[in-house]
Amino acid sequence: MRRTGADNWSRPTSRAVARIDPDEEEPAPRRRRDAYGDDPAYTPVLAFTAGWYAIPAALYLVWLFTLQSDQRGFVGRDFMSSLPWLFGAVAMSLAVATLLRWATVGWRTLTLSFAAAVIGAGVATIAHSLVL
Repeated sequence: MRRTGADNWSRPTSRAVARIDPDEEEPAPRRRRDAYGDDPAYTPVLAFTAGWYAIPAALYLVWLFTLQSDQRGFVGRDFMSSLPWLFGAVAMSLAVATLLRWATVGWRTLTLSFAAAVIGAGVATIAHSLVL
């Protein structure tokens, strides 16, 4: 009897037969790792993202304290009225940083935090211009 290609395909060879033990536990799902084989670190990304806001805020406060008293009062009131938008931008940036760290592999902490700060500040700026 001559074998055809269909006969060879339907009959598995010894290498193709998998021995499955029904009592054997399934392996644990693999954890997502970055390019270096480590778990994604969220703390440095969140700290750097907040740092992108802290440095300009510190420079702004230094500038505010160097103004004369009448100018300082006007600028200080303006700064206090814009604090909710600043906190919103920081919160949005931290959320974006967390999502980017979870979703991307291979991005460095500084790059990822800067991207998150730009996206969060951009969204807050658009929201501020639409509201006011």
